[in-house]
Amino acid sequence: MNEHPNLAALDKLKTRIQGLRAKTIDNGCTEGEALLDAAKVAELLDRYDLSLTDVEIRDAPCERREYEIRMT
Repeated sequence: MNEHPNLAALDKLKTRIQGLRAKTIDNGCTEGEALLDAAKVAELLDRYDLSLTDVEIRDAPCERREYEIRMT
């Protein structure tokens, strides 16, 4: 399908995927619940042509540095 949501929808989708990924046995889910949520994550990543890296990257401020170059 490879749909491309707008930026607000993409942020919402990333939040949903992060929430689904947090549903683990260690966090109190049953094995069945954890497996269903993992399958849903895989489905969403495939549908929207995303990777886990895309989901994990958060907006980080960029630094701008200026350098003075002296020619001798």
